Amino acid sequence: YGQLRVAEAVDLLGSAVAEAERTAGQGQSQEDLAVLYVHRAMALLLKGVESEGHLALDRSVAIEPGLSLDPALYAPWIRNAHAEAVRRDGARPRGRLRVETDPPGSQLVLDGRAIGPAPAQADDLSYGVHLVRAEAAGRLAAIARVELREPEMRLGLTLADDVASALHETADAIAEGEPPALGRMRARTDAALALVVRIRPQDESLDLSATLRDTREPAAAL
Repeated sequence: YGQLRVAEAVDLLGSAVAEAERTAGQGQSQEDLAVLYVHRAMALLLKGVESEGHLALDRSVAIEPGLSLDPALYAPWIRNAHAEAVRRDGARPRGRLRVETDPPGSQLVLDGRAIGPAPAQADDLSYGVHLVRAEAAGRLAAIARVELREPEMRLGLTLADDVASALHETADAIAEGEPPALGRMRARTDAALALVVRIRPQDESLDLSATLRDTREPAAAL
């Protein structure tokens, strides 16, 4: 630890935590997230920022209370600090989080662990911050950073249409010589934006135009 560049580690791990919270831990397991916060805590405590370091440990334990720190990898001081965080977590109130999505059936990930298709409920959660990610085919992921502070909380997430993926599929079809049958198609995005795709098979061109309008009614083929 003596040769560790503590200030640099604090900055790098801070950026890693910020990215994990921005994406709700995309691509990371429950253990990955918990370990990330432990490392963040180590850097902060070594720098002497004790309050933030202990908060990072509390966050780690809230994500994965059963995380075990290998004595071969972690010094006694951080294992003792982690054990104290586990004891603090055991004294905290617990709550329940119910997550619903539009569309229903979206796959939900809470703090790096799958909790099933929506609507779904997670029980026995520590009061504090939790990360939720919802995913569904053809939709952009919806992400939320939730602070649980009541015995039961509800969260609603709306997943917007993934227009970019639809356009890529259309472009790939054109490149393969199989353009869609319609000369024009409209891709619904939200209540304020309609995206129109005009396909000209004769000159293999593709025009896109975005129009601000009311698209709350299902779009008809043009």
